Amino acid sequence: MRDSLIDTIFSLHVREYGQQPEVVASSPGLVFFMGEYTEACEGYALSTAIDRRVYVALSLRSDSALYMYDAKNGERKKATLSSLHYKREDRWANYLKSLVEEFAAENYLFLGADITIFSDIPTRLGYHSVTALTTATSLALKQACDIELEDIELARCVANSQKSFMMSLGNVGTVLALLRSREGHLQLMDYETLKSTLYEAPKVDYRILNSQVPVFLDNEELLYRSQAMT
Repeated sequence: MRDSLIDTIFSLHVREYGQQPEVVASSPGLVFFMGEYTEACEGYALSTAIDRRVYVALSLRSDSALYMYDAKNGERKKATLSSLHYKREDRWANYLKSLVEEFAAENYLFLGADITIFSDIPTRLGYHSVTALTTATSLALKQACDIELEDIELARCVANSQKSFMMSLGNVGTVLALLRSREGHLQLMDYETLKSTLYEAPKVDYRILNSQVPVFLDNEELLYRSQAMT
């Protein structure tokens, strides 16, 4: 199944841009069993990757243009390296723009890119689909630009992009958990040291329940309201 999805996004990228991607990267969705919000107090978190992933195909351009294609939903967005501004109507593309801006600010990226994404991670169900998207994109940028970054450095880059551009709480620990995840394993992370230990997961079924607790405001709505007040 995973190989077929890689072939799918590869062919979709070729059809959209007329050239093969230089790299295809992916990241799984993630579920926390405990400690999801304990990073600020340097606690512990237990998580596992799910069997759904987001795939990112990327090829660098010779100019500063940034083209972004959500193949599953048939949506296209564009920008340039000099005009990476938040736009409410860009939704998912804002996260890609924020990451590209962070890479450019760190002098990792000097050219534009053609990006294709394809995800089968359910959204708004607590699977960290947005963080998986930015994590997969960061891996694609790292490989395409031939950047040497340790996982902790890459995780901080992703987290910083969400803080500075999206005004959301970038979580280094969640990105690290995605980067270090292994299928069929639980991951216990110490947020004080950011060290992880992997344990083979027991052969049981996991069921994620909707608590029906309403979300007050999502990050994009919070940003929109803060801009409207200034």
